[in-house]
Amino acid sequence: RLLVNTQNGDRVPTNDVSQETAPSTCLNVICIMPLSSRDVSVALEKRDRLHWCMVRVIVCSLWRSKLASTTLKSVQRNDHSNALYFVFEDGVIIHLGEADFVTKLASKHHAAPSEYQILTALVQEIQENKPLEYDGNWSKKKLARGLVKNVVNNSPVPVSSTIGVESGASNEIVSQFYGKDMEVSGSSVNSVDHGILMIVDAASPRGHKEAKCKARKIYRELLSASRKLDIPTIEQSLVQGGCQDWEAASIVALQHFCYQNRVFASQCQSKASSSGTKRKHPT
Repeated sequence: RLLVNTQNGDRVPTNDVSQETAPSTCLNVICIMPLSSRDVSVALEKRDRLHWCMVRVIVCSLWRSKLASTTLKSVQRNDHSNALYFVFEDGVIIHLGEADFVTKLASKHHAAPSEYQILTALVQEIQENKPLEYDGNWSKKKLARGLVKNVVNNSPVPVSSTIGVESGASNEIVSQFYGKDMEVSGSSVNSVDHGILMIVDAASPRGHKEAKCKARKIYRELLSASRKLDIPTIEQSLVQGGCQDWEAASIVALQHFCYQNRVFASQCQSKASSSGTKRKHPT
């Protein structure tokens, strides 16, 4: 891209020179973990792949460079925020706020925390926020509907699309990112999604669609709850198959699309969004 001089003498790419601030974006991530909240532990002998996955998801969601969300002199950049929700198979939901969780660890001199320190903070969040008693008779459908409505109501940017991460699904959203005209302005800006709900099922890293575990059922109920709120809902593959770190890598990829204001999820067509499921408007 060509570089031009700004009034301050800085040389920036031509498509970055604008008097208008790019629209704010928000990525709301729901990550379903196929383990009980009681099984989250800091003990080294209990730290399996799922514990490593949670740490990676937390780091990639909540610890971000400020470059993409900071106004640099005359160059206006979009304001982006993330929100992370963990759903455990015993029905416990933990919300980790981008500012609160990072600030809490930083106040303990853990600005660049280790795996142990992150898990310790997560265990503390679970102990402080989950109900004291569970009888095991909670409804997955009710949980999904309540959580999706909560995300929609609390998102700083209106949620305009839901993306379920599914290995083996279409990667049209990636093609749209690279294939659309680089300049998105005027009336065409309405085709871009600024508020996104991302649903990640850590139980199915390689597309085991037949899995009958609780986590998989919660994933399906979350997609259904999104459709019933009339939110365009699709399933997409964001990284190549076989990626060991696919959960965190998918979050990083979609976050990058948000930074560039180039998420065209509501325009994508997939079997999931055209399966014939009837949509209902919120009541």
